[in-house]
Amino acid sequence: MVIGRRALVTALAGAAAPRSGAAQAGVATIAFLGDIMLGGDVGVALARHPPEWLWGDALPVLQAADAAIANLEAPLTEAGLPQSRTPKWHHFRAAPAAVAVLRAAGIRAVCLANNHVLDYREAGLAETRRVLAEAQIAAVGAGQTLAEAAAPAILDLPRLRIGLVGATDALSAYAAGPDRAGVNRIEIRGDSAALPGLAGAAAAMDAAGVRLRILSLHWGPNFRRLPFDRSRAFARAALAAGFDVIHGHSAHILHGVAAIGRGVVLYDTGNAIDDYWDVPFFAQDWGCIFLLDLQEGRPVRLRLVPILTR
Repeated sequence: MVIGRRALVTALAGAAAPRSGAAQAGVATIAFLGDIMLGGDVGVALARHPPEWLWGDALPVLQAADAAIANLEAPLTEAGLPQSRTPKWHHFRAAPAAVAVLRAAGIRAVCLANNHVLDYREAGLAETRRVLAEAQIAAVGAGQTLAEAAAPAILDLPRLRIGLVGATDALSAYAAGPDRAGVNRIEIRGDSAALPGLAGAAAAMDAAGVRLRILSLHWGPNFRRLPFDRSRAFARAALAAGFDVIHGHSAHILHGVAAIGRGVVLYDTGNAIDDYWDVPFFAQDWGCIFLLDLQEGRPVRLRLVPILTR
């Protein structure tokens, strides 16, 4: 487990300068981040420092965006009993007060569809959703029923209305059901049975006046360096189903990006703040803030700000 070294995020000099004149030009900017884990050693650092401190000099980059979106990799809960649905080596959680770290960076929405959100049972998930709602942070991808887990969230920003759906292909034991809490678990392949439902969610967001439709996906195994062919096929199919941005995470390392028609695929956005352990031969210290600029709701530019998490 990393002790303090990744508690502070450093944006590389020069690359971190906020956009100039973009707001006057009517450009909206969404910042996409990868995995955020606020327990363990990060929680220790939070007890010693204000929440803004953990973002280091990456903070102004995030605050300059209209909104930031990330994957929240562990529940925010005081629940003390780990889950028993499936054997696991590690159960992650963070104190509810750690939500202040998200608020400090202007994170407006998080994906909860991942392999740790139910680590402290249904009670931990319910508390996480409650804590996020009280902090006015939208949560997608997990809920008390499958309908709640699959439901989109809509955010009204100063220059843009965006919509977000969360899903994962991890841990079938954590899958939500009609009357069972869990995650929106789907199959990742070009002919996935989930695609009609995703198309329906995209259409519903469009009918609600959403200009940018985002699918946040926790997909694939840890530390894989490249996306699978089936992931590429699914990304194309999801864009064709009506989404504009695929926000990928799970590997804990960066993958590439793709522009497909008018859509953008961020195959894996890596780590942002985490309490993960060191793994030999996999450098987890480097990440990026993915800044997507939008003109009238259409992606016009993607800027990557390298960050060092230490």
